Amino acid sequence: MKKLLVLILLLMISGNIFSQNDLLKKYPDLKGFKIKDFWQITAQGGFMYQFGILNDNYYTSPNAGFDISYRLNREVALYAEFKYNFLSAKDSGAPAAGYFEATVGPRYYFRPPCYRSSLFIEAGLGTYIFKQSAGYTPKNTYLSATQFRFGANIGIGGEIVLTNSVFITIKSKVNSVFTSYGSSVYVTGGGGITFRL
Repeated sequence: MKKLLVLILLLMISGNIFSQNDLLKKYPDLKGFKIKDFWQITAQGGFMYQFGILNDNYYTSPNAGFDISYRLNREVALYAEFKYNFLSAKDSGAPAAGYFEATVGPRYYFRPPCYRSSLFIEAGLGTYIFKQSAGYTPKNTYLSATQFRFGANIGIGGEIVLTNSVFITIKSKVNSVFTSYGSSVYVTGGGGITFRL
């Protein structure tokens, strides 16, 4: 654990030592690669794996969404993420259900000065909306429901640079949705294409 903390500290310090001009002189491949003051948008898709009561009623399900971020400096960006999780019910014939996420938060990048690709950690807070249609099956009766909840998430990911303005982004997050009986927890993972503006 101590070695990991020392490594993270060294990466943070080394990121502040080099100016943009020094980096371009030392690493000409970085020419045209922005490191701060820009927007980026990511179109993404993946999966949702749930725990507890959600796991009792739903299979691992697909999701789709996008996020928008603004890079403040080499290490920090602020982002807003919007995602819809298509819940696949274990009770065949059950009505459609899903979780919509709208969260905002910071993203912290770890990137050695000589590389364009990077790792990041992110955390977010926001609204989680569960929506279910009404329906009937031989096993259950389902009432129409729309529940607005507050929740939080934390995750890790990476950006693999294809060009100076197009990346492949992959990430995984743990989400906790706060409810009257505690919380619903699920993990999301996936990837997408990021466009730097």
